[in-house]
Order: sequence, then structure tokens, then C-alpha cells
Amino acid sequence: MAALAMFCENIAGKLSNGGFRMTPQRRVVIEIMVMNHDKHLTVDEIYELVKEKSEDIGLATVYRTLSMLMKLGVVSKIILDDIRNYYEIKLSKYDHYHLVCKKCGRVIEGKNILKKYVEEIVKKEHDFMIVDKKIVFYGLCASC
Repeated sequence: MAALAMFCENIAGKLSNGGFRMTPQRRVVIEIMVMNHDKHLTVDEIYELVKEKSEDIGLATVYRTLSMLMKLGVVSKIILDDIRNYYEIKLSKYDHYHLVCKKCGRVIEGKNILKKYVEEIVKKEHDFMIVDKKIVFYGLCASC
């Protein structure tokens, strides 16, 4: 629980620096994201979890909060399939890539060393400065 409070306060500082306030509704969304930091959640899943904690928060508030958190670099939107967007909170400064099983839908997070390697190649071979990156590999997991 102490870690949750620490991450929420850290994010509150980022909100303040970005000109935003930490409202009770934003705090609930952030707490849900932090408590589910190991998952990739859709807006609907986030909304359902938020409703369990606070029934007076609407879906539009969840969308606005996620949008604000993305602008502040606290949350990432990831497209893992052709149907939905997924969101994950950034609790560390390290990037990672995703492996998505085409059969069961399992998502595995990979270490950031691959992203660093790919970024170096792109930079060197194309003289291209990368400002944002998302790498997703699709295939079959060991179970499938």
C-alpha cells in the first residue's frame, strides 16, 4: 500500500507540474492503473474497476483522465489487436516491447534491450531521431 501511495504522489507532482489538479476522480483512475500495473487494460476494463471503487465516476471522466495522463507521459496507449486500445501505466523509466499470442491473446512483456538495439540501428542506418516507439510482435506463445 505504501508503494501505491508513493506512485500516486509522484503522479500528483507530475499533474501539478503540468498544470492539473489531483481530483478524487483522477486519483481513483490512477490507483486502478497502479494496482493493475502488470496488465494491459481497455478503457471499458478500467471503467469497470473504477466503478467498483467510486460509482459517481463516468466513462467520459476515465477517457479524459487517460488522455491527460498520456500527455504527461504517465500512461501509454498500446494497440495489441485490431479491435481495442490498451492502456498501461509507466512505473519505471524503462521501455519494453510486447509479444502477443494470436491464438490465446496472451501478452508477454519483453525487456528493453531489444528496443535499444532496434533504436540504435534505425538511428544509424536512416539518420532518424526516434521520439516515440512501440514494438509489438505477433505469434504463438509456448502454451499454444
